Amino acid sequence: MENLKVIPRIKEVKVSILKPNPPILQIEALGEVNSGGWTQGTLLPYVYIVPPKDGIYEFDFVALAPTGPATRALEDIEASYDWRDFPKDLKGVRVHGAENSKETLIK
Repeated sequence: MENLKVIPRIKEVKVSILKPNPPILQIEALGEVNSGGWTQGTLLPYVYIVPPKDGIYEFDFVALAPTGPATRALEDIEASYDWRDFPKDLKGVRVHGAENSKETLIK
């Protein structure tokens, strides 16, 4: 999709472990975009050849940017990712926007 872009800012990242067998890690992110019309917020996981040494796995927060006229105001956008079979060495996640990133550790 040609208008899929990394959103400007990440405001918050939350993780929780859902209890089915096997467990699922649910990642929820709240971001901020600079205009109306952004849709389909998605967390795209990085693909690792070698797992990260610090155990922090990374994601890009992307969404479909507006293609036509849009309101010029800051707006929130949400995305979530249910991670089945997450790595045993997982210590946390980091979500990237174009201007910043936020991370949270697994408790």
